[in-house]
Amino acid sequence: MKNSEDLGNEVFEFLKGLGISIALTNKNGDDALDAEEANRFYSEDPNIMVTIDSDNKELKLSKSKHVEDDKMDRVHKGIKNLAHKYAFDFDFKIYGKTIQPK
Repeated sequence: MKNSEDLGNEVFEFLKGLGISIALTNKNGDDALDAEEANRFYSEDPNIMVTIDSDNKELKLSKSKHVEDDKMDRVHKGIKNLAHKYAFDFDFKIYGKTIQPK
């Protein structure tokens, strides 16, 4: 059975493959060095955050409204496909402000 650690690795590899710089954080909000222990994947450019909610089996993609749609098409489709591959629900939100990790 696939688990959220595997999903974390795949999210990381997918985003890196698109040339996106990523900051990883764990459930406590601390910086993570390993994608397996991360549950948040944050990028300034494009301003997006991917969150793995293992408890609710949900993969969330959030973006700032300032991110161009053409940049988001591949990210959106890829993250949605990963959610389905791991039998996670997929949630996509657009925020009216810049996204910052807490």
